[in-house]
Amino acid sequence: SARVSSGPWLSLSYSTSAKIEGATAEDVAAAKKAIQETMARRDARVASAKAIPADLPIACTFQFDLRFIPIILGRRGATVRQLQQDSNTKIEINKENPSSPLVTIRGATQVAVDEAKKLVEELMAKNVDKISA
Repeated sequence: SARVSSGPWLSLSYSTSAKIEGATAEDVAAAKKAIQETMARRDARVASAKAIPADLPIACTFQFDLRFIPIILGRRGATVRQLQQDSNTKIEINKENPSSPLVTIRGATQVAVDEAKKLVEELMAKNVDKISA
């Protein structure tokens, strides 16, 4: 929290509470409005960054060894989410045919799809020793 020597001041914690001292009702209302507007802008930026439509025009599909599925997905899907975020693509794993699953990468541009494929291939190459018998 920051404190100015005179006038109202705001104390924020990482919990859900905020404390404004020495403020009028108008000061509190203005601070509340400013915080809500800031949070709405942040939420809009986060939502737009996460919004990857399923009907992206460019797609690439390739087969891979079934044993790479946990490596590509990562713990609770963290790795595949990071790959998608880094390349601005949608990465889907089709496990209907267990002997040769398919990865489909969709993106708005060929560059994005190629980058995602490169990232997936690098991840598999880096972890090939983990799946070797």
